[in-house]
Amino acid sequence: MVQVRLKTRRLSKAPKTWPCPVCGKRGRRYAFRERQAVDAELGRPAVVKVRVGLYAARCECQKVFESFHPELPKGWKFSLRVRELAVSGVVRDKLSVEGVRERLREEFVVQVSEGCVHKWLAEAGGKNQS
Repeated sequence: MVQVRLKTRRLSKAPKTWPCPVCGKRGRRYAFRERQAVDAELGRPAVVKVRVGLYAARCECQKVFESFHPELPKGWKFSLRVRELAVSGVVRDKLSVEGVRERLREEFVVQVSEGCVHKWLAEAGGKNQS
């Protein structure tokens, strides 16, 4: 059996200060956290690892908060690249949702649920309408 190496892409978004998500007052970084998600790489499994900063608030809004990278906002399990591939497959290539899932599985070794693709399409549609 042939072992396929996992492709890892590393990103960072941890400046010394970051604005509070509630009031905008800048907090000071006190630690780092690494987050990871499934990424799309042609023909082999991949992950994206993002190093974000943890910040102590200087305001009364909250005690701590963390920065985020545009390619991997908090709570995402799949990278922005996977989401864009799925949405463009339906919109531009006119594939069905099942066709997009099959393409991601065969070409990029990424397993996504039908619900994920539908959710990403709804989010993309909401951005285009506003």
